[in-house]
Amino acid sequence: MLRGHQHMINSLTDHGATLQKGNVGKYACQAVEENNVQLLEAIQTHGGDVKVQDSETGITALHFAVYKNCVESVHNLLRLGASIHQRDKNGFTAYDIANRHKLAEIQEIFSNVRYEILE
Repeated sequence: MLRGHQHMINSLTDHGATLQKGNVGKYACQAVEENNVQLLEAIQTHGGDVKVQDSETGITALHFAVYKNCVESVHNLLRLGASIHQRDKNGFTAYDIANRHKLAEIQEIFSNVRYEILE
């Protein structure tokens, strides 16, 4: 989304354009795929919500980051407000996926998040 299009993004946002629902989840997953924190932040800055679920599967960008074992994206999504407890259409959370696939580094991050929530 940002690749060489910053001028267009600036022009649109200068005239009141925002990102809402629609394809925001797909943009956020693309940012995860590219490990692009700048794109994740741009989505959030321009009114998009990185917690939006895919209408078919219910996955979020955080679910996708866990599936891809993309630790940096997991950190960034949590910083932007993603929840480890949001369920997809099969009832799985990003936390469940990390445990199921034994992703130790992400499990540790999620354990720290759970601990912070309980404090």
